[in-house]
This record gives sequence, C-alpha cells and structure tokens, in this order.
Amino acid sequence: MDDVKIVRVVVLNSETEAAIMEDILNQEGISFSVRTFHDASYDGIFQNQNGWGCIEAPEEYSDRIKSIYLEAVKGKETDAEITDDIFHSDNKIPKAEPVKKKK
Repeated sequence: MDDVKIVRVVVLNSETEAAIMEDILNQEGISFSVRTFHDASYDGIFQNQNGWGCIEAPEEYSDRIKSIYLEAVKGKETDAEITDDIFHSDNKIPKAEPVKKKK
C-alpha cells in the first residue's frame, strides 16, 4: 500500500467558497476534504484570523485544485501565477500567544 501525503491546498474565506469548490471537485472526481476552522468553544474566533476553513487533498491533486480555485472563486485565468500567499501553502496555522498575567 502506497503512502498518500495529504496537504492543505487552499484556505477558504467563506462557506460559499467551500460549497462552490465541493461541487466542482466532486464533479471532477478529485479526492479531497473540507475542514472548517470553526470551534464552538471559541465561537468561531479563529475563522476571523485564519479563514473559514481549508481544502485538504492528496498532494498529487494540489496544482489542479489551485487552478480550479483561481478560476471558479477568484475569477482568474489558469495561467495566472500561483503564489503561496493566495493558498497559504505553508500548511501552518499561526499559534496563539499565551496570555501573560499581570502582577
């Protein structure tokens, strides 16, 4: 059995973007999952900082998903330069700083 590397491909800004991408990726037969950043215990505060959620998929689909995202959601041509800032491809979510107690 081959190991499949799952990567964060696109950070989504809204539930609407998620729905658009889900529809297209299902039609294309691309394996993926949508993960929301919502956390009920924090009332969605991380969605304001990190985006609504993300699409995670096997690394082999990464370029195709990015092209679909640019065309469908951002309205850009597929020959547009793909940059890391659009896709947050560092695959890291910033960590919150610990709260310092005042003396």
